[in-house]
Amino acid sequence: MGHTHKEYKNNEKSAIFFEWLIFFVGIIIRIIIYYYGRWQDKNFNVKFTDVDYYVFSDAAKYVLMNKSPYERYTYRYTPLLAYIMIPNFFVHFSFGKILFSFIDILVTILINQIIKIKYTNCKNYIFYTCLWFLNPLVIIISLRGNADVIPCFLIIFLFAICSSSVFLILNCVFYIIYGYEFLYESFIYHIIRRDHRHNFSLFFYLMYLSIEKNSKIIPLITFVPQIILVALFGFKYARTNLELSMFLQTISFIALNKVCTSQYFIWCIPFLPIILCAITLSKRNMFLVIIYFLSSSY
Repeated sequence: MGHTHKEYKNNEKSAIFFEWLIFFVGIIIRIIIYYYGRWQDKNFNVKFTDVDYYVFSDAAKYVLMNKSPYERYTYRYTPLLAYIMIPNFFVHFSFGKILFSFIDILVTILINQIIKIKYTNCKNYIFYTCLWFLNPLVIIISLRGNADVIPCFLIIFLFAICSSSVFLILNCVFYIIYGYEFLYESFIYHIIRRDHRHNFSLFFYLMYLSIEKNSKIIPLITFVPQIILVALFGFKYARTNLELSMFLQTISFIALNKVCTSQYFIWCIPFLPIILCAITLSKRNMFLVIIYFLSSSY
């Protein structure tokens, strides 16, 4: 009995050491990519920094001038994002990138803690957590200046605390400040949006052919299969397996959205480590997970 207890303690110490080792490696990788991105921005015509990062920063500049962030053309996000980017002008222009990378690390911690609490017997939890933490797509998207890790963090955080009050309060606050402009740019625009330039979308060619017709019906019709699948997965799995339900809803939302870019694919990744702990993977399926993990860097 004493020998078994001692062996358990040694295994626990080894797991903790390995966790910290992975954490250290992940931080080093992020630092290297951050400085590489700065070097590429200075030396190449094709910039490492995403164009959206400049849009966020410009919107923050309008906020500093006591103007609406929506005066920046193509800014169609929550005003909160513009507020978050204000330190770009007081601390460093890369403040937002570092913040996004920090948030993606917080997502890792949340995933790790949820797995440990919910699936205490999961032996591969470190590997599953690495599907987010060491995922090249996640790391690069954050350090290019895309804010997609923020909704990932909020979703996992809300999953952990089971509350949506923060979302409702923030929307009410920004509606009071910016009125209908906030509702249109943040929500309504995405319902009627027609964008033929994002060719990851299943509806890319349909949008491309109909862009000159200025049809208001097609953008609405393309929402139908998306809404149906999201609703079905919610009714089917939410009560028995909430994380699986949210994963499938996110996957179907991305797959059937009329606009789809590379950063959209990270939205479903935070759920992947959690749901994998609930199932037993064959060697073949484990191999496919690894192939997906490696191919995402492309």
